[in-house]
Amino acid sequence: IKFLDAWVDSNFRRKGVYRLLWETRWIYVEQEYKGWLVYAWCKDTSLPLLLEKGFSKCEVVTYVEKKIN
Repeated sequence: IKFLDAWVDSNFRRKGVYRLLWETRWIYVEQEYKGWLVYAWCKDTSLPLLLEKGFSKCEVVTYVEKKIN
């Protein structure tokens, strides 16, 4: 299972919205996907939550983009 990071509108940040969404998803995955491997990409700001949940830090990846003209 691959978890993607989420972005919360700036008007609602620091109010627990991200954590509530994350916890809801986590409860569902723990109930429905026992034995599956979960991996995730996240921003530095989200990393402490994943480490708190027992994830192991693996490789560091850098996002890059280029607009084709």
